[in-house]
Amino acid sequence: MGYIVSSLMFHVKEAMISYREQGSLFNKFYTTYLIKGALKKDKPTINWFNIMGVIARTCVHLVTFVVHSAVLFYSTEAGINFSLIINLYSLTPFFTAIAFFCFFKERLTRIHLIGMLFIFGCVYITSQSEKPKEA
Repeated sequence: MGYIVSSLMFHVKEAMISYREQGSLFNKFYTTYLIKGALKKDKPTINWFNIMGVIARTCVHLVTFVVHSAVLFYSTEAGINFSLIINLYSLTPFFTAIAFFCFFKERLTRIHLIGMLFIFGCVYITSQSEKPKEA
């Protein structure tokens, strides 16, 4: 539901900005979904690249929603705290840094290393938490 609400709010905000700047909610001369005069001089054609980008982004959001729902369901079934599993996502910068070092020979600064140590520390501390005792 959060994905739907955030996406809806983003598009409402953009429509309000468009209405304030151009006087209408949709103006075919300012949209990125149409290519002006690509095939025919007077008629704009559909920009399929941008439309496919929106569809791909929507699919990624749906897959993410399904994965999070499955993780929530199976972690509850296994008796594991869901927040601990989600904390593992915070290790993404560490693995991204390793990938960029391997593929692009990018070096990390001292600040990056300190930040990653803090992330590891926080994940370790939260992983040591216990399930609350039932009364």
